[in-house]
Amino acid sequence: MADSVQRILDSMIPPLRDLHKKGVFAENEIKAIVTRRRKFEYLLARRDARKGDYLRYVEDEMKLERLRSLRTKRLKERLAKGR
Repeated sequence: MADSVQRILDSMIPPLRDLHKKGVFAENEIKAIVTRRRKFEYLLARRDARKGDYLRYVEDEMKLERLRSLRTKRLKERLAKGR
């Protein structure tokens, strides 16, 4: 179980590094994202994964996507003003 969860988390590293490199998320935020995702992945890897576990994971990812979108928009606005 741990190997499969680690493989999933490893596949998430490049997009997170890209977001950090672009200044969307700070290093401590990336670590918090990975910690939350690890927790959810272990919950889903259990033999008795519950519907609520899936729903909470999806809700968490939707919140993260909204935050990413908002920050990306703000970064683009700052870059446009700087020109």
